[in-house]
Amino acid sequence: MGQGLIRAGHRVHKVNFNGGDRATWRLPGGIDYRGTKADWPGSLRGLIRQYAVPDVMLFGDCRDYHMAARYVCRELCVRVHVFEEGYVRPDWVTIEEGGVNGHSSLPREPNYYRRMAALLPPVPPHSRVPSSFRRRALQGRTYNAADLFSRLHYPHWDNHRPLAPAG
Repeated sequence: MGQGLIRAGHRVHKVNFNGGDRATWRLPGGIDYRGTKADWPGSLRGLIRQYAVPDVMLFGDCRDYHMAARYVCRELCVRVHVFEEGYVRPDWVTIEEGGVNGHSSLPREPNYYRRMAALLPPVPPHSRVPSSFRRRALQGRTYNAADLFSRLHYPHWDNHRPLAPAG
């Protein structure tokens, strides 16, 4: 996503909260956040103002830092785009402005979707996204190892997952 935005002429900045984030971001514009969760909203306000950020992208919207980011962006009139991992529809990653799932702005009325579906053309054939357990395991191992070995650099990082590699 970052490469595509840069190729299209946009500036891209990414906040790294831990060594795993830093190790997997191979583009310029990485910013290490080493502060506390309590200081994050103020730091994000500063980053948004410093870099004149018009849009923020999040992968999921229920992590502590992401919930704070959604609040700050609403306060500063910055658009938020949230990716969702495709739990309900494997092979699909969706993006929605404002939030996903319980924070989605999509209508809650089932008849809306029945009416809209009747107006759509037939669904084109779906190509499955190839899955590789080996590749995902290697990515996870790399990310978590970088996270573990950089804990001194990110002293306040706390993983949002209940079974994080190490606390």
